[in-house]
Amino acid sequence: MVGFYRIAKFPGVTGCIECTHIRIKSPGKPDGEVYRNRKGYFSINVQVIAGPKLQFFDVVASWPGSVHDSRIFDNSRARVLYETKRVPGLVLGDAGYPCLSFLMTPTADAPPDSPESRYQAAHIRTRNTIERAFGVWKRRFSCLDMGLQHLAERSAVITTACAGLHNLAVLRQDPEPPAVVIPQHLRWPQPDVANQTDTLLGSRCRTRLIARAFN
Repeated sequence: MVGFYRIAKFPGVTGCIECTHIRIKSPGKPDGEVYRNRKGYFSINVQVIAGPKLQFFDVVASWPGSVHDSRIFDNSRARVLYETKRVPGLVLGDAGYPCLSFLMTPTADAPPDSPESRYQAAHIRTRNTIERAFGVWKRRFSCLDMGLQHLAERSAVITTACAGLHNLAVLRQDPEPPAVVIPQHLRWPQPDVANQTDTLLGSRCRTRLIARAFN
């Protein structure tokens, strides 16, 4: 919690969650269409929960590209662990997730210089951790950015292995790889994620958090 708190003074955070799409080889079967994402290419949708040092706490690489981020979380072990408090604290997610008692998402239309806007600013800065983690990870393993020439099962194994090696590099404090400009036609855009409806309990928990920590 301390590591995340130092970023933007957002209390209680123990992880930041997001999904990223890794392009895979076309499955080539009628049921393979489940791997086609909203951008039209075949992928696996990889859920990651990251820590303040850009390390990965949890990686799920078994879902097809057409599956929504929130569905992956709903069916994940991570949700059970947070919901039952076996993992303490809060996880931060974007608007592609519903606001839950243990998953804080952005607010909508926060007035300037209000507690909600301060919450929003702290949320963005803190959750940027996972965006940075994805950037470093994909620079270390450019095959993840440019796409894997394998089917889903092998691609999931490769992706998970790359995540483990990334964690080893973080543990060893290896220098971050320099930014490499990959031509746009070789990059695979990330699909947009539809916003989810907040739960009543989640909204109440967020309101209490804003009143307590951002007034």
